[in-house]
Amino acid sequence: MSAVVPFERPNAATDADRLGAEITELSSYICAATCHLLNLIREFDEHRYWAEQGFHSCVHWLNFHCGIGKNAAREKVRVAHALRLLPKIHKAFAEGAVSYSKVRAISRIADETNEDYLLNLCTHG
Repeated sequence: MSAVVPFERPNAATDADRLGAEITELSSYICAATCHLLNLIREFDEHRYWAEQGFHSCVHWLNFHCGIGKNAAREKVRVAHALRLLPKIHKAFAEGAVSYSKVRAISRIADETNEDYLLNLCTHG
C-alpha cells in the first residue's frame, strides 16, 4: 500500500505571507492618510472656509465637492474635532496603528480619563 501525499503549492505560505503583509501595510497607509484628511477637514471647518464658498456647513461642502454622503461627512467632521482632545488616539491614528472605524467608534465616549484604556482596546482588540 502506498501513502497518499496531498498536493501542496510550493509557495502557498510565502504567497499568503507576502500578500498579507502588503495588505496590512497598505491598510496602515490608508489609516494614516485618513487621519491627515480629518486634520484638514477640522482646519477647513474651524476657519469656516465652506461658508466663503456659499455652503451651509462643512458637511454640505464635503458632500458637494468630495461626494461624501451627508451622514458620513457629519461623522468625519465630528471625529476630526474629537481628535483634537484625544492626543494619544490621534497619534496612533496618524501612525496608522488604528483604523478610522475604531477611532470613530471610541471617539463617541473617549475623554482624558479613559483615552489610554480605549486606545489599548483598539490596538489589542
